[in-house]
Amino acid sequence: MRAAPHSTLSFVGHLPLGPVGEQLIAQLLRAIPERSWLFKYGRMRMSWLLAQRMVERISSPPLRSARCKLTLIAEATADLTPAVPNEILEDYDKYFWPKSESMVGGKKKTPLPRQIGQPFVAVNIDPRAEGSILSRDEAKELQVRQVVTGATGGAQGLVSDATPSDPFSEKRASKARVIKTEAVEPTTRVTLNKWDYVLRQLFILKSTPLEKAIQNLGPGASILLSKLTGPDIPESRKVDIKAPINALSLQDFARIVEEFHKWPFAPDVLFIADQVEEDRN
Repeated sequence: MRAAPHSTLSFVGHLPLGPVGEQLIAQLLRAIPERSWLFKYGRMRMSWLLAQRMVERISSPPLRSARCKLTLIAEATADLTPAVPNEILEDYDKYFWPKSESMVGGKKKTPLPRQIGQPFVAVNIDPRAEGSILSRDEAKELQVRQVVTGATGGAQGLVSDATPSDPFSEKRASKARVIKTEAVEPTTRVTLNKWDYVLRQLFILKSTPLEKAIQNLGPGASILLSKLTGPDIPESRKVDIKAPINALSLQDFARIVEEFHKWPFAPDVLFIADQVEEDRN
């Protein structure tokens, strides 16, 4: 993806409330590393008007209850900054329609995420020049290169769907950020399917320490703990295995995904749909 943001192309939208809005923003964030949709033209800025609760879902720091798989995908792919000061949009009924449910006596049974009248904020989402996630096209190029050169990685898919990189080497302003992420040490970029699998399996046990939750990655996955901590691991690459899942940083997850990727006995089937198809065959 090009080093500079796209100079003429941008996308402006209003994110729906509830699960539909969350699914939409998740799909668009996943399109960034895959360079699909409008991101095939470069680092296009997205400007969104969305509920404060959704901002919390995509930008919650460690230890917050709202921190989830979507948060990590957002951190790994983009920078979030406020488009306008949040206080400008605080008066919902002054700027938005329909009127809030509190004003018109809305149904009390409406789930909070879909209640009309939640505070809205405006944010800019700028794709990173190179995030922690490797695109499928890059993975295919590496696979072709592996065949041509006869290179072998010594681990399952080591060359074909991962590449070493420093994902956050680009300098960025931080004063106006909604979310601030710490610099990540050079690590291996891995494809989205493995990020998806690791995040999904671990966030099922978001309050459980990593040393116990890691078994959810597959039989024998506890062997990965020795790769994440120990006297022979540099301090900059260590992960606190006693910390609960929702306390881990993006750098911590990048290390976990990296070691899962290198693990020769990692599961081959990473999606439920794949498992169903395999059972049919």
